[in-house]
Amino acid sequence: DVPGMIGRIATTMGDNGINIERMAVSQDKSNNRNIILLATDVSISDNVLKKLGNLENVFSVKRIEL
Repeated sequence: DVPGMIGRIATTMGDNGINIERMAVSQDKSNNRNIILLATDVSISDNVLKKLGNLENVFSVKRIEL
């Protein structure tokens, strides 16, 4: 739960040509973290997942394809 995180995540996605179609944010009060779910129009590459995971205050990144 850090101000500016959504902006950093969105900038990383945009810099890599990925459009965010939908975003949902939920707070996990037990450990003072937010859970952010993104729906995109393309699959996110391993390289972009690594960039997102390397952002300060990001603890976990997972790709779910439906």
